[in-house]
Amino acid sequence: MPLDFNPLNAVVNCGSAATLTDQEPLTISCWVKTTNPGSSNLGMFTCKQNTNGAAGRWSFRVGENVEVNSVAFEKNFSGATMLRVSTANSIPLDTWTHVLALWNGGSNATAVQLYINGVEAVYANADSANGSGTKTSDSLLPFCVGNNSALGRDLVGFVSEVALWGSALLTIDQIKLLASSRVKGMPLQIVPPTGGLRVYLPLDDFPLAAAGTGIGAARDRSSNGNHGTI
Repeated sequence: MPLDFNPLNAVVNCGSAATLTDQEPLTISCWVKTTNPGSSNLGMFTCKQNTNGAAGRWSFRVGENVEVNSVAFEKNFSGATMLRVSTANSIPLDTWTHVLALWNGGSNATAVQLYINGVEAVYANADSANGSGTKTSDSLLPFCVGNNSALGRDLVGFVSEVALWGSALLTIDQIKLLASSRVKGMPLQIVPPTGGLRVYLPLDDFPLAAAGTGIGAARDRSSNGNHGTI
């Protein structure tokens, strides 16, 4: 069973180990099923964020207010936050959908590519924004799924097969492979030329005592041990 984030303020928190810190460029991949358009607006798929205004934050999430049921990626810079968002109703309700973001580390909105079910999204350019100033570190922020760590951006729905690579060099064939099936383990087969797999959370098994995580653990199937607590 995938993890259901319908309970208010549910979150998977994987901490801020070195293999999850300042990973740019990056690629994030996951399967999502949102069930409520209003509450899911700005709900997190994955993020490194505690409070909504935290320095260094980034997020891969639903919405952008007017762009309901869209997909967005944002990254905080010292002057202005960079944002790229797809058009409204890019992802259907109550339907399993594969979403993926590639960010090459740049400050312009075009530094981000968003994919939905293996196809690059149509972008809401009027609602996207370039970042400015210096890129700020996310070293103090935990990697979370389904919410931010302050429990202020809850996703209403389900998430599974969460993976993060320290690379934006996935090929279109690799992206389509990830989007072709929710078969467990697919992210383990994706090896970019640089920047390997940093965390992989199937979110379908919750052992009582995964190493170092305690009860309610979400097991990281990469080699990095970035297990999450629930």
